[in-house]
Amino acid sequence: WSSVFTGLTLVSNRVTVPHLDKKGLTSGYDLLVSAGTHRKAVLKVQNLGAKIAYGPSTMVELCGSFLIHEVEDWEGGERLCFA
Repeated sequence: WSSVFTGLTLVSNRVTVPHLDKKGLTSGYDLLVSAGTHRKAVLKVQNLGAKIAYGPSTMVELCGSFLIHEVEDWEGGERLCFA
């Protein structure tokens, strides 16, 4: 099927340091979907000073090519991210 997305990455049980997505769209949004059994994960967006609850079934759209973002350690369970 056709898709508006140019790629898909599956991230499993990884803490991410503050970063920009070098291959992210500059004219659009990146979609992040959190899944798993984890608790108390937080997606931080440094440029905005935002902390977003990032539990299972959370979907976030952001401009990853210019918004610095990270996910620190979480409590218990497995964490998957579809990006």
